[in-house]
Amino acid sequence: MEGKKFGDFLNEVSLTSKADSMEAREYQINIAKSILLKGNSLVIMPTALGKTFIAVLVIAKFVREMLDGKRGRKKFLFLAPTKPLANQQAQTLQNLVDFGKTDVQIKKEIGQNAQRREFGRGKAQVGEETKPTDEPRLGGKNTLEEGLEGGALGVILMTGKTSPEKRTALWRDKNIWCYVGTPQTVEFDLLVGRMDLNDFCMVVLDEAHRAVKEYSYSFVAREAAIRNLLVIGLTASPSSRKETIDEICSNLQIENIEIRDENDADVKTFSHKIENDWVFVELPKEILVLRDLLLELLKEVLEDLKALGAIQSSDLQKHKRELLMARQRALRDLHVDSKNFSVLSLQARAMNISHGLDLVETQGIAALLVFMEGMKNRETKSKAVRVLLEDFRWEAIEEKAREIAGKGGEHPKFEALVKLLKKMKKGEKAIVFAQFRSSITKIVQVLEKVEGLAPVEFVGKSKGKGQKHQQQVMQGFREEKFNVLVSTSVGEEGLDVPEVSLVVFFESVPSEIRLIQRRGRTGRIREGKVVFLITKGTKDEAMFWVSKNREKKMRKMIEGMRGGVDFKSGQTLLSDV
Repeated sequence: MEGKKFGDFLNEVSLTSKADSMEAREYQINIAKSILLKGNSLVIMPTALGKTFIAVLVIAKFVREMLDGKRGRKKFLFLAPTKPLANQQAQTLQNLVDFGKTDVQIKKEIGQNAQRREFGRGKAQVGEETKPTDEPRLGGKNTLEEGLEGGALGVILMTGKTSPEKRTALWRDKNIWCYVGTPQTVEFDLLVGRMDLNDFCMVVLDEAHRAVKEYSYSFVAREAAIRNLLVIGLTASPSSRKETIDEICSNLQIENIEIRDENDADVKTFSHKIENDWVFVELPKEILVLRDLLLELLKEVLEDLKALGAIQSSDLQKHKRELLMARQRALRDLHVDSKNFSVLSLQARAMNISHGLDLVETQGIAALLVFMEGMKNRETKSKAVRVLLEDFRWEAIEEKAREIAGKGGEHPKFEALVKLLKKMKKGEKAIVFAQFRSSITKIVQVLEKVEGLAPVEFVGKSKGKGQKHQQQVMQGFREEKFNVLVSTSVGEEGLDVPEVSLVVFFESVPSEIRLIQRRGRTGRIREGKVVFLITKGTKDEAMFWVSKNREKKMRKMIEGMRGGVDFKSGQTLLSDV
């Protein structure tokens, strides 16, 4: 299916030649029209199908109406949950919708149309000279944070990195049309009166599945609804729970739900096949010995908790749920029965042992040793930690782990990962997702020794690795300085890296949202592949099937949402699923 010129959308809404060259897909245009007709909308669509561009179409329509004098001069607010994603979306908006109209261009249009135009407080009339101070300048530099000090900007990035004083001035700047920011920053500025939503006409919320409980999206959307602003939520993965979807729709004041997937006739042409594969590994004997030592220690602590009546069963397969419930009850009845202090200490000890067990089974020796060393280096240690560190069996486990590491022993996932990545062709890229930073570091160390692989860490904010570092890493990855991005969850949402051909799950995740977000990093412009590394007989297997079942349930639920929402209650009209 051929795309339509951006300038053909709804009476030639294009602003510049830059926008004219863009192709709008039929389903994008149809969704944009629906939003304009029906109001606050939630757009649910797989990654790489252009959700952001749908919002751009709506923004462009509004701007065209402002330029034509059919709508008062208002601003646009685009929110993304993380600084890297906000920066990316700012760049995208700057490239897709060029708000860079100059004063001369605006005055020329005013003369051609022979009518009074009004942009905010500034007015221009046929035959009159328009002074730059009277007419908002919509042009200027194409920079974001770097250009805050000079010239008018069409799009600007607003995060906590910008000082409060500067943000105050920027929110009030009539020369700025579109703000891209993080929700926490916007919420705070609204609460202290630093910005006024009455200056805006539209709010776009990227990764809208975050709009649950008291997340900042919910607050901003409520404030927007009070002022009758248009709210557009974008997501690829709302939830598998009806209650959560209802909460999202309620929090965002949703009146319209637009859904598309790979099976829709108008989408098939633009979607790409993603192959799924599973690589199963077995723990070697030496690591099994280590695991058994941890299991023995954990079993003993669970028996002690059972003797106190804190848990019903010491079953190792169900211990985590039992431990969490035991903690809740102990905290609730802490001052009712003094034994609950002992329960809390034992529970904390059991959780530490259980975490060590998870690391051994799914991450490897290096991750376990980092965890153990971290416990010893804590400045303030709880009783549970002190007791565990003084336990000769815990010391024996650490000694065994160091012995295995000294011999070069590691989790078989590392070997499987190397074999997998060595198959990549020249010019191909991969993203490896892992949960723990210790695993990230170890993966990079292993891959650096492999000819043809150029790995790089991509992690959240830490010492020496803030937003600027993240941007540099992503730029290097795009420019093929690196061909393997080893990322924590920070790389799950919204990263625009279209050339990725392979995504690897170093461990399974129980969340269907995270599963979909990670998998969506490939198959964006061509066919992609996703590989799950799974340790047999461990948490890996269980979590994999949990996420798969939840994804299946979510897809079924989304299909049932095509009926829309109950406008009065804000609840989705779901069929029995």
